[in-house]
Amino acid sequence: MVKSRDDLTPKEEAKLQAVLATSPELRTMYLLKEEFRLICDKACDRQQAARFLLAWIYKVRASGNARLLKFVATLRNWWDEFLNYFIARVTQAFVEGINNATRFVIHRAFGFRNFDNFRFQILAQYGGG
Repeated sequence: MVKSRDDLTPKEEAKLQAVLATSPELRTMYLLKEEFRLICDKACDRQQAARFLLAWIYKVRASGNARLLKFVATLRNWWDEFLNYFIARVTQAFVEGINNATRFVIHRAFGFRNFDNFRFQILAQYGGG
């Protein structure tokens, strides 16, 4: 369900089809997910992405799926920022990964008595000197 359809083996494709045949709602959600992925992969520029995404949002609203509607609300709140991806196709994934790892170190460092110990843990996490 999460894997890109292009990357499925024939066995995985058959299993996916069996799952999607059991639930029309699940099938709709899956197809909308794949369409969203396709837009992100294929849109040539910001304006084209905006047009395709607005059409996609219309389909989501027509589906009435609460989870997808919540995603659309988030997408609309970050609309300009999201569309900026289509200028240079750069994501914040690396920065988000660092933030996540730092939160893990902060959690692990609970109880450290001084900043130097915390600093050492951050440097050790990222291979800093």
